Amino acid sequence: MKKRSNRGFVIQIVLGMAIVTLFGCASGRTNLVDNGTVIIESAQSMQAFVTSVSVYRDDEKLVISGRVKQRYHTLTAERGHVDIALINPDGTTIRTVSVGYRSLLARRTCASSLFRVCLPVTLPQGATVRVVHHSTPNLC
Repeated sequence: MKKRSNRGFVIQIVLGMAIVTLFGCASGRTNLVDNGTVIIESAQSMQAFVTSVSVYRDDEKLVISGRVKQRYHTLTAERGHVDIALINPDGTTIRTVSVGYRSLLARRTCASSLFRVCLPVTLPQGATVRVVHHSTPNLC
């Protein structure tokens, strides 16, 4: 009996999963900054600044992501955290969360790293997302 190869079948499965991941996951995404639902406030520190912050709704989750870029060139990986506060239009806090990061090393440019958090929260129109960088690791 000749043994049959499943290579073609495996390739089809992998391609199918890649297509579903690329198109299926992106379809439920709504950018809450572009549509005017939220405002982003960012407070910088002496060591780094937060940039490229995005807030979007992905199905039932609120996703907040961004980049922490070191102000000065460093030869070591820096650690720190970003405090994120979700604030109602009337000024009351909906939720706070801290997200740790470890910077990536770069030889010719300042080091930077990404942060991302998913929360099961719905923000009202006019809400504020406040992002504050801290150079100390989150110990919680």
